[in-house]
Amino acid sequence: MIDGTALVYGRGRTIYVNRTRNPERIDDRDVLVSRRFGSQICKQDIVTKVDRHNGFFSGTVFLTDFVPYTRVEKEESESADS
Repeated sequence: MIDGTALVYGRGRTIYVNRTRNPERIDDRDVLVSRRFGSQICKQDIVTKVDRHNGFFSGTVFLTDFVPYTRVEKEESESADS
């Protein structure tokens, strides 16, 4: 999750970014709870937010299309500097 911007889901070399219909409501104070209607996450799924500290419902997140991106592998000189 990138506060106020998007949800990011990664698996292997591919990451998926979803810039929800209400990105300003995304922050690290909440835990996202998804009710899926199939075997994969999709924009028809219901995503609610629960406050991380008290466990109360704190809102709903409306998904848009997931956009896939391929991770760029670090070059050896970059990983040695890290």
